[in-house]
Amino acid sequence: MINNAGYDLDGAIEEISMDEMRAQCETNFFGAVKVMKEVIPIMRNQKNGKIVNITSMGGRIAIPFHSIYHATKFALEGISESTI
Repeated sequence: MINNAGYDLDGAIEEISMDEMRAQCETNFFGAVKVMKEVIPIMRNQKNGKIVNITSMGGRIAIPFHSIYHATKFALEGISESTI
């Protein structure tokens, strides 16, 4: 299963609304988690399967004015590395 959804919300954090931040998190992080939650039980039952979460360098290195994007990608990196 491949997760490849995401978009970049840029701007100063104080200028981005909470609704915009939530939408970014819903797509970039929770969208991937929802798909994982659906397929993991199937894969465990089959004793086979792979999950590929495509993030970006933004999940490892952050640049100014992309704070929320980086937060979602760092979170996706973390859950990807810790899910077995």
